[in-house]
Amino acid sequence: MFYIDYEDTTWIDKIKYIYWGIIPYNWRPFRLLYRVKCAVWHRYTTIKPRTLQHNTWTDRCVLLPHMVFEILTAFIEEECSPGHFDWYGEYGYKITVDGKEKYVMDEMLELYEWWKKVVPDSQIYDYNLHNESEELWAKINSMSNPYCTKHSGYYEYHDGVKEEVKEEYRKLTLRASQIEREDYEIIKRNMCRVCNLYGYMWT
Repeated sequence: MFYIDYEDTTWIDKIKYIYWGIIPYNWRPFRLLYRVKCAVWHRYTTIKPRTLQHNTWTDRCVLLPHMVFEILTAFIEEECSPGHFDWYGEYGYKITVDGKEKYVMDEMLELYEWWKKVVPDSQIYDYNLHNESEELWAKINSMSNPYCTKHSGYYEYHDGVKEEVKEEYRKLTLRASQIEREDYEIIKRNMCRVCNLYGYMWT
């Protein structure tokens, strides 16, 4: 039940109090208009990662990092402008990363700048590893045609291929696999770093 002090209120206020006590907050006219606007124009709870360029099926393990970093990117670019609160100085928020204390905004910007280099729709997230992977696979593919035949997902050497060629091919494919594992650890660690910042992403 709600209590109304009728002594110091006008009849308009009395009607408002009764109205507020009956109609839930989210169903009042201005709130309804705001919700319609958000549903049509500003869909704040709908996130479309800019680094996934197609609205086709995407495995959740691929979608997750793009969603995490899209949230960080939107926060940096659209919300955390100066004036809301102090990011630096005596009252600036700080966080401990790998045993070292740093400003929260510096941590956000470091992750933001790392993600900005990600090539859209790439399976390798780290920019340097991505470039190395592209070069490796170009070499692997150039060696596959003259020296190998593909059978159901694996390659078989042609007769008479020299051992040094086989060894070079093995080294290239091994390094390609290592890059995938290294990249997996980097993206996993950086997603955790973003999650550690969730308490500061408000405006």
